[in-house]
Amino acid sequence: MRAQAVPPLRVLLVGRDPLARAGLVARLGEEAVSIVGEAAGPASLPGAVARCAPDVVLWDVGAGGDGAELTSVGESPPVVALVEDDIVGRGVGQGGARGVVYRDADTVAVLAALRAVTSGLAVLEPDVLAALVPRRTAPDGEAAEELTAREREVLELLVEGMSNRAIGARLAISEHTAKFHVVSVLGKLGVARRSEAVARALKLGLVTL
Repeated sequence: MRAQAVPPLRVLLVGRDPLARAGLVARLGEEAVSIVGEAAGPASLPGAVARCAPDVVLWDVGAGGDGAELTSVGESPPVVALVEDDIVGRGVGQGGARGVVYRDADTVAVLAALRAVTSGLAVLEPDVLAALVPRRTAPDGEAAEELTAREREVLELLVEGMSNRAIGARLAISEHTAKFHVVSVLGKLGVARRSEAVARALKLGLVTL
């Protein structure tokens, strides 16, 4: 039986700078997405969403932007925001963006974020995640928050001393996705560094050498 083709992801671009939007069109135009429309800002966004029925919104907050208008979007469709730094990223994350990616991220990372949020996941840059979810150091006798099966795989590779890129290659995921899992593991273990994660995992018996 012939496999049914997966329809391209329907993306609505939002951004005040038309040149920035044109750049995104050029970057994404040859990928498995369909740019179904553009909007310059919050005033025109509801109409664009109703007209274009996108799967996801890609919002370029822009240089010097604070993303405050993001609160007008709501949760459907999900939003991936392109931001300049973690301060703006924290603001748009609190405002409801399901994805927060730096503006200088490569196209692969942007595409991964778009696909992830349409699957119900959240994608945040590590610095943004750290700002939104302050780390805590768990007492020695306290068990770590339960890790997912994928996070346990990532933890085992951290014990082997692998970089994010190497972890991604081993697990057949992007480097950006690997970095996201590493940050999640650190957060659940209540530590700030990879070496601390390995030490704590060994102490809790989550991994062995």
